[in-house]
Amino acid sequence: MKNRILAVCDPEEAYAGRLMEYLNERQVSPFYVRAFSSRKALENFLGQEEIEVLLISADMAAEDMEGLYTGRKILLTKGQVPKGLEEDPAIYKYQSAEKIIREALYYYAEEAQPFLQAALLKKEVRLYGVYSPVGRVGKTAFSLALGAVCGRKRKTLYLNLEPYSGFEQLFVTDCEWNLGDLLYFLKKGKQGFLFKLKSMTLSFGNLDYISPVRSPEDLLSVTEEEWEVLLERLVTDAGYECLILDFSDCIQGMAELLGRCGRIYMPVLEDPVSQAKVKQFDKMLDERGFENLREAIQKIRLPKIQNAKTAKSMAGIPDEISRFAEELEDW
Repeated sequence: MKNRILAVCDPEEAYAGRLMEYLNERQVSPFYVRAFSSRKALENFLGQEEIEVLLISADMAAEDMEGLYTGRKILLTKGQVPKGLEEDPAIYKYQSAEKIIREALYYYAEEAQPFLQAALLKKEVRLYGVYSPVGRVGKTAFSLALGAVCGRKRKTLYLNLEPYSGFEQLFVTDCEWNLGDLLYFLKKGKQGFLFKLKSMTLSFGNLDYISPVRSPEDLLSVTEEEWEVLLERLVTDAGYECLILDFSDCIQGMAELLGRCGRIYMPVLEDPVSQAKVKQFDKMLDERGFENLREAIQKIRLPKIQNAKTAKSMAGIPDEISRFAEELEDW
């Protein structure tokens, strides 16, 4: 399939070249990126190739680009948008390349047409569910460790489905969008899902993740069918080979969604109160006709942590948890 091209046009040749090299090497967008530093170079290229989206210096757009390019245009600014270009989306140019491309994809997704991507036929897509009725049991640390293990061999995405994940405090990021924004975009039925997803995807090494929601309402309003559509699009559109779902009780149709997971892990504790909660959950599944799901859940006791530390990155996941997850991931 012919490459979709994103052009970077900026009079600072070194700036445009570095941005192009970074984006192509990291493959953080579905576009092939080309760089230009003059109107003439861009004009020559347009005579031979089609540009899907133009990321252009606001100064150049204001001076001598009129009539040259009529497609999707996003301005690179130094803080001010020139008069007459106020309706064009704008991005501050002196920030990280990752944030620049995320913002560009976010704007592009609003008007994108269906991305006719070649079907990626996967022999196997792995879906892991992690849930526990017991609190403070290490569920999220285990989920992240499991995702990191899977990410070494497969394209893996971690989704935290908790109402209060604490991610904003634990992991310093510069992405202003979260899972709630992605679900809302999908609900509106727009066609640029892949671009919207790329605009808000963050990474821990080889593990991709999306910032969790900021309020319980953002989860409680999502139907089981909407979750299923999201999971399907993550596989078919984005090509993920492994999904890690870190569940909470706020998810509509949680039992049904857990039943679609190839592996279900339930961290538990041995104290009487924790065991009582697990038994109540098991009884609920039996009463609702989910006996098979109860039998499929693998209850695990996470290892004790010798040197607990605050997680500021994936390196903050305790080694004991990482080793334990690696032993379990044996598909």
